Amino acid sequence: LIFYSLTTDNILNIIVLLILAGISIQMLTGDNGILQKAAEAKERNDESQIIEEVKMDILAKIAENNGKAITETQIKDVLKKYFNSSEVDELNIQENLAESTDEITTLDGKYKIRVSDIYSGNIQPMEAGLYDQETGVLKMSWDDLVQNRLIAETNGIVSYGTNNDRYNLEGKLVFPSNITEIAAGTFGGHMKITEIVLPNGLNKINDRSFSGVQWNNRNS
Repeated sequence: LIFYSLTTDNILNIIVLLILAGISIQMLTGDNGILQKAAEAKERNDESQIIEEVKMDILAKIAENNGKAITETQIKDVLKKYFNSSEVDELNIQENLAESTDEITTLDGKYKIRVSDIYSGNIQPMEAGLYDQETGVLKMSWDDLVQNRLIAETNGIVSYGTNNDRYNLEGKLVFPSNITEIAAGTFGGHMKITEIVLPNGLNKINDRSFSGVQWNNRNS
C-alpha cells in the first residue's frame, strides 16, 4: 500500500476546488441558474418566433389586398394556423386591435399570446352581403340581395323579400352601415343563416325579426 501525506496546502486546495465545484453546480442548476435562464430564453425565443411568423402571414394578406387593411375573415384564417380555432372564433375583432386584451393559445398549448402583440393595425370592414360561413367568400352583395328581392330595404329599414328563394339564403349575413331597423318577421324561417353581423347604427329590432335564426349580435 502506498500512503500519501496531505500537506496543509493540499487540503486547502482541495477545499477550494470543492467550493468552486459547488458554486459551479449552483450556477448551472439553481432556480436562477444558467440552465434555467437558458430554458427561459429559449421559451421567449420560441414565442417570439411564432409571433413573427404570424405577422409575416398578415403582411402577406395585406399585400394580397393591394395594401388595404386585413379583413376580419382573413386575420382569423391566419390565426387559426397557429392558435386554438375555438378561441379565434370567439374573438371580437374590432376596427383596431391596439387596445385588445384578448389572449389566444397556441396549437401546442404552450403559450398564450395577446392579440394586440400580434397585430395592432386596422381591420377592413366587411362588405355588406352574404358570405360562405366556412370560407368567408362573399357569395352575394347586399345590393344583389335587394335587387333580387331576397331582402327588402327602404330608408334604412330592412324587411322580408318577396322572392321565395329567400328561404335558401345560407351563411353569414353582414348588414350595411345605414340600416337602423329590422322589421318583424324579416328573417323568420331562415334556418340556413348561421351568423348575422349588425351595424353600429341599428337601433330597433322588432318582434320575431330573427325567428328560427342562430345569430351573433356584433358590430360590423
